[in-house]
Amino acid sequence: MMDYLRMLRIGDWIRFYTLVPLAGALLAGENAGRMPVILIIYFFLIGYAFVVNNYFDVEIDRLHSRKMGQRKNPMANGGASERGVIVLIFLLVGLALLLSVETSLAGTALVVLNLLLFTAYSASPIRLKERVGLDVLTHGLMFGFLPLLA
Repeated sequence: MMDYLRMLRIGDWIRFYTLVPLAGALLAGENAGRMPVILIIYFFLIGYAFVVNNYFDVEIDRLHSRKMGQRKNPMANGGASERGVIVLIFLLVGLALLLSVETSLAGTALVVLNLLLFTAYSASPIRLKERVGLDVLTHGLMFGFLPLLA
């Protein structure tokens, strides 16, 4: 179970990426009682981004001794199965979408757009992460602009 939690790579993002959607909600005048929901939605979304990246990078990560030593991708180390990771992916997507419906139609649409970008960033044949200009643009959209708007 710990390997599936490790797939989320929470330590890599928890201090930074959750601040942007909260700042957007504050700037939009959102009710303080809704902040935990926004935080949870983005916890699931950002966790999904790292899990889907690990999923599509499993073969590449197996070739990097540093990543293997740090256990950044438990699927590459054999600690998480492909089937288990797919279940985790659907769980994260489902929970983020279910909670986003409670916000607004625009919020849900932005969550869907973010999910599509997270997937296109890592998934073949698109793999935006391998396209120099689009890599930077995608990061700005995924972790900055869209969470701020949502």
